[in-house]
Amino acid sequence: MIRAFTFVFLLLISSCVFRPTYTRPEIDIPESWRLPNDEACCHANLRWWTQFGDPVLDALILEALENNNDLQVAIASVDRFYGQYRSVYSQLFPQIYGVASALRMENSLQANPGLLKGLHFMNEFMVLLTCAYELDIWGKLHAASDAALALYLGQIQARRT
Repeated sequence: MIRAFTFVFLLLISSCVFRPTYTRPEIDIPESWRLPNDEACCHANLRWWTQFGDPVLDALILEALENNNDLQVAIASVDRFYGQYRSVYSQLFPQIYGVASALRMENSLQANPGLLKGLHFMNEFMVLLTCAYELDIWGKLHAASDAALALYLGQIQARRT
């Protein structure tokens, strides 16, 4: 019986494996595909339509960018994913909840004559404080936080493209 229990215990413990640390794979990119950093930056931020020198085209493109629903959805999506990331990240820290309330009641002397002599008003006060903390022994919370951060950064990149 003890051997069976030991075997089952060791089997359960061995199944609780820590998550591996991510290492970025090396990718061989031909040098002909690369631009120097200063040149790539200039091309990415270039307002190409201004090269035509047409103020009507400039105004139309700026209006299109301001009223682009897809762009507004992408910006809102980034905000939503940032909120999700902060929510998941906050689970790594202690959670503290507090509630306070006060109640004042007036007793009806017609309804309870003589029952509550001298107690015309009743006061009730309540304060509740709760604290919770989850130990991240197996790395579940850190993994969830890393995943939420990756989704948030992915949305930032999707907005840029």
